[in-house]
Amino acid sequence: MVSSIKSINFVHFNTRSLTSKFDEFVDFVANEGCDIVGLSETWLHQGICNSSIQIDDYNLVRVDRDSRGGGVAFYVKSCLNFKLVNIQPGVSGLEQIWISLKLSGKSYCFGSLYRPPNINLGACLDDLENTITNIAPTFDYVVFGGDLNVDMANPNNNGCDLINRFFNKYNFFQLIKTPTRVTQHTSSLIDLLVTSCLELSTDSGVIPMDNISDHFLVYTMLEISQPKKTIVYRTYRDFKILITPTLFKIYLISTGI
Repeated sequence: MVSSIKSINFVHFNTRSLTSKFDEFVDFVANEGCDIVGLSETWLHQGICNSSIQIDDYNLVRVDRDSRGGGVAFYVKSCLNFKLVNIQPGVSGLEQIWISLKLSGKSYCFGSLYRPPNINLGACLDDLENTITNIAPTFDYVVFGGDLNVDMANPNNNGCDLINRFFNKYNFFQLIKTPTRVTQHTSSLIDLLVTSCLELSTDSGVIPMDNISDHFLVYTMLEISQPKKTIVYRTYRDFKILITPTLFKIYLISTGI
């Protein structure tokens, strides 16, 4: 999952309290060389300052919940020049944070989302739709991860149908196909990675994070290099050569004119 000049890796992780296993989380990020890390359920609050959860060579942006739990954030490699995207505050309780980057001449918008299980899904999708309709026309690509607390592996789930219809409406592609939360008795796919361009992702999957959280981390490798322009060679007749009267006479005789 190590990135290169031509690609960038984006991961999303429901930490269920970032500070509880912070050292283990830092080791993972450092070892994997993650470029952009989206987080949900950080459980951060105003009493936790950025300096206490800083990671070397990464910049942190966060949106905390006013009450206990929740929270979304991004760690972004310091070599990547990003901006925080301003979005209209929603009314549903959907937690979201968005950043933008310019990579290889293209504009990207990355999001990190969390929907608490007791919040109405339809209202959350309405808020997400407002965000998407505002940002999508501005960027070449939109990529986001999140925990919407809906098992996407259960097609009989009404929530699954609502989310799939939303993705189809905006031509989004959900990359994760295997369970992301596994207990002794249950298995569900609730942590998602979504992209507006399927060809952008060259690899995706899940990584168990048992030493940190009961959620698996989800990741995708994004191809950011621009395709090389094909060089086309054309042959042209050089009309700069002067035709003398003698040559013109020979031409008329040979063509029977």
